[in-house]
Amino acid sequence: MVNCYGIQLSNWHPSATLPQALGTIWGYAMLDTQLDNFKLRQVFWENEDADTIVSEIVDPDILVCSCYVWNWPTTYEVIKQIKSKFPNCLIVIGGPEPKYSVEWMQQHTDIDILIPYYGEQVFTNVLREYNDKKEYNSLDGVITQEVYNKSLPKIDYDAIPSPYLNGFFDDLVLNKREQTKGVRCVFESNRGCPYSCVFCDIGAKAYQKVKKFDLARIEKELEWIVTNNINVVDVADANFGIFDRDEEIVDTLIKLKKEYNWKGRFLPTWSKARGDRVLRLAKKVVHNGLDTIFGLSLQSLNQSTLDAVKRTNAFNLDEMSTIVQDMNADGVDVYTELIFPMPGDTLDNFKNGIYDLLDMPTTFNKFQINQLSQLTNTEFNSDVYNSMYKMKWADIKGFTRHYYGVGAKDTVAIGTKDMSVDEVFEGLFFAKCIVIPFYFYGIIRHFADTLHKEGVTTRSELLKQIEHSLADEKWYIDFKAQMKQHYMDAINGEREFGFAMLSDPQDFFGEFAVAHRAYIENSIHTFLKKQFPQHSDLISYDQMSLWTGTAETTVVNEYMFSDTRQVSHDDYYKELYVIGRFDDRWMKKSIRRIEC
Repeated sequence: MVNCYGIQLSNWHPSATLPQALGTIWGYAMLDTQLDNFKLRQVFWENEDADTIVSEIVDPDILVCSCYVWNWPTTYEVIKQIKSKFPNCLIVIGGPEPKYSVEWMQQHTDIDILIPYYGEQVFTNVLREYNDKKEYNSLDGVITQEVYNKSLPKIDYDAIPSPYLNGFFDDLVLNKREQTKGVRCVFESNRGCPYSCVFCDIGAKAYQKVKKFDLARIEKELEWIVTNNINVVDVADANFGIFDRDEEIVDTLIKLKKEYNWKGRFLPTWSKARGDRVLRLAKKVVHNGLDTIFGLSLQSLNQSTLDAVKRTNAFNLDEMSTIVQDMNADGVDVYTELIFPMPGDTLDNFKNGIYDLLDMPTTFNKFQINQLSQLTNTEFNSDVYNSMYKMKWADIKGFTRHYYGVGAKDTVAIGTKDMSVDEVFEGLFFAKCIVIPFYFYGIIRHFADTLHKEGVTTRSELLKQIEHSLADEKWYIDFKAQMKQHYMDAINGEREFGFAMLSDPQDFFGEFAVAHRAYIENSIHTFLKKQFPQHSDLISYDQMSLWTGTAETTVVNEYMFSDTRQVSHDDYYKELYVIGRFDDRWMKKSIRRIEC
């Protein structure tokens, strides 16, 4: 018997995600009756550390790993230790994090075989060759230290077994570790993406033909997900809503939710096309409690940037405003996100784009900014593209968003031919430490909206005035200097990128959370009342609207502000800045006008 072990580590501490990639490639290979001498002894898919994994691997013949940016440091540490301890163990890896090249393999000599793109058939052929001559360099679709055979063997998509339905996931859920508090899954109704965005690792030609899985199989998978009480469904489809049948999928899940009283969430990446259908489905998803918000990503508001990254937005801002207004009227919040910095961005056009977004007649309910990551197998990792736009990159410890644990690494853009390192910091600080805390986390939401709607001043002009006034405040000058020092130290690899705000020092938060807390601690509303005394009632409304983590009821200026939530310091920050990134958890639950 050939002893095999699998690794596909998670990224959602204290929850864990079922290992979809391992489940499909192993199930596909086991369809071959000549491979019944292979035994998968154990799968590591939770939040195990390297020492735990190595200690539990016994006499391995094959170690197969699915590698992503978040799990690569731990996975590679395991690989090195296993290869040292068991030099005859065949190490086979795949996933989007390794660079698909012979040169990369020569730099990682502990690894024997790298399988690019979708790996079901190639992995099957590797196991067959293991039983034969072990001459892996002859196989199509493998990368070794000697060859990259780029001809990919055809996969029979109709034959790929579902890890939900063939029992692969059953034991994993039943025997999950005690420290794993929840289980997520990756739901895949189709594979591929017709678009070619250069920042995305499914923009490659190998992914551009979309293949659909059988609808009856999908409906059975949804039933398994619901009956096994999976907490979160991360939809892997690159453009959910692009097909007519996606509505059937949503309807099936709604029916199952009601039948089994399922409390989980269904999180799609919505299609960039098929507007009417997508909007209809998004309303269904939110109205039936499958999600709390609809995401309509823009990635950039600058046309030259969109051209440079081969991205087309389906709607302009005027059309977006109409969509947001329509969705809000039906009780659905809408968020958008941008990526920065990208080719074509300047500090001015980036800030002006956000100002335009804020000044939409009905603007987005939530907004997120993502610092551009250099995903390994994208055009952003090519010398030609980087030379053309003079991209500057930095290897950082951790991520530019909320994350847990030390040891993770990312590569982020810190400059372009049009933006210096300092200008990129200024853009990120503006978006994350001014726009998000002030408007999207409620410090001036009511104040800004009221003046905007009454034609007194636009949201953007008000924000400019506030930013200008803060520039002379010592505490603000010191805060910005501290944020810049932290950023510069982080991009130089001298510290973790995130900010530890909890009693657990391995729980790292993003810049917007630190900024929001700093404004509250420095009595920002008192400052604003001095700057805008004629609008002190509006500012008081915003001040009283903010939930502070305690249960309280306050009456101010004919309004009652009330909340029954009482949580610990740590839970408060998690509620606000992790769970609450896509809702208005920062706001008191009850705000109503009262009769005097």
